[in-house]
Amino acid sequence: MTSLAAPVIECDANHVYRVDGQIKPNVTGVLKAVGVTVDFEALGERVATAALLKRDLGQAVHAALHFDDDDDLDEAGLDPQVRPYVEANRVFKALQKVKIVALETKLYHPIYDYVGQLDRVYGVDDHFVLTDFKLGDPWSCGAAYQTAAYQGCWDLLHPDQSISARWAVRLLPERTPPYQITRYIDYKDWSTWLACLATYHAQAERRPRR
Repeated sequence: MTSLAAPVIECDANHVYRVDGQIKPNVTGVLKAVGVTVDFEALGERVATAALLKRDLGQAVHAALHFDDDDDLDEAGLDPQVRPYVEANRVFKALQKVKIVALETKLYHPIYDYVGQLDRVYGVDDHFVLTDFKLGDPWSCGAAYQTAAYQGCWDLLHPDQSISARWAVRLLPERTPPYQITRYIDYKDWSTWLACLATYHAQAERRPRR
């Protein structure tokens, strides 16, 4: 029996995802389009500017965490603003005793036709925990539904490593311990995500075409 080739998943600088060359809806884009993610631009220029700065810091932190978890971090060149978050993540990993199973992995759901990139899957004792890192409030980006969407992909593709817990980990360097875990246990998060995806497709004619 011939197995199907894994799809080629690409993401460009504008956060447009393609699967085998075809544009696909991505998890964070869907949540933003349907209004689950907080629209900081609608809250005024000052709030929007602060949100953009936070986003840029978040991207730098995510990149540094990736290199650190991959044992390839340039310590000497690390931005002083980013370093406290890297150190906070090291404390998190040590205290929670996690082992990395998957690191910033792109996923495609062939049934529901969406794509996304999870931050981490950890092994914790004999369980698998899907984790997304945040610098701000996880609620503001719909992390419950975001992680449910990623779990839907992961469990379909990795039935022998099915997810038993979903965490949003907010890094808070000024606190002790320097992180906060939000645990998502509501099984309805998956159906809510599917409702968001259905709404996104229903709005297709109202969005500008690429």
